[in-house]
Amino acid sequence: ESVAEDPLCCFYIADLTRLITPALSDLERILRVVRTRGLPVTALKVFSYGRVLDHLPLSDLVTFTERLLEYGRPGAWTALEIIFMYMHGDSARWQACRAQLRQLLMHPNLHFTDSLKTMDLHHWKEIGSKLLTEATDEELAHELLTKILAACATDHSYVELDYAFRPILQLLLEQYRDTVWPAMSDALLSDDHRTAFNLGGLLGSRFQERRKPNLLLTLPDELLVAWCETYPTQAPVLLDRMIPLLRYEGEQWRWSPLARMLIDRYGGQEDVLSEMTANLGTFSWSGSAV
Repeated sequence: ESVAEDPLCCFYIADLTRLITPALSDLERILRVVRTRGLPVTALKVFSYGRVLDHLPLSDLVTFTERLLEYGRPGAWTALEIIFMYMHGDSARWQACRAQLRQLLMHPNLHFTDSLKTMDLHHWKEIGSKLLTEATDEELAHELLTKILAACATDHSYVELDYAFRPILQLLLEQYRDTVWPAMSDALLSDDHRTAFNLGGLLGSRFQERRKPNLLLTLPDELLVAWCETYPTQAPVLLDRMIPLLRYEGEQWRWSPLARMLIDRYGGQEDVLSEMTANLGTFSWSGSAV
């Protein structure tokens, strides 16, 4: 208590409390220092290391993490890291913590609009993937997509979002297509060019990579054809940009069925042909390579 009241020593209270067997009352004392002395709430991430809260009853941990949510985005990500490490590697604790983890992922303070940390993204991806896979949860699927689209509208590049967002988007398209595709389509077709560019970069690429399958091709060809029919001046151009147009069959390259559809049905549109030229010409050259 004396450390908490000291204007200089109070900033070491989280590290010192780790050295004991902290009870909920000890953690609440630290939150008081956060509230009254300006200790950064992220300083409480030290309680995610070394399993120092393993002894804590789940009810106390839930109470603690819910109070962290009162401290905005930093508090929400701190709560996620603490509870992730509390249940990490323990299937019984995962089941016990499942509801609280879902609540954290749904919480409005857990978002990506500011700076991102790799471990935060990792925890979010791991928890989101497991929740979406274990049980059908349309509400969670919709909320995770909403947060992904909000992140795509920020200054973040889709490259830095790729590690965490691609696995979630793949699950959403594979298991929750009817829930998420309308919103994805709207974002791709919208006038918000940043959102459309970042989401397009996450979903598809003109280059086929084994370690990064094209997520747009998770969708049935029939759906993509219907998408082009519904938006005949926009969707074909986007599709041109986001899929590999050629595929290797036998010993030669051939047009993919979707590429052939684009040529046959929309090849008269200048924008479609221009995008197709850009797709085929990227990273190619003619003449000497010396």
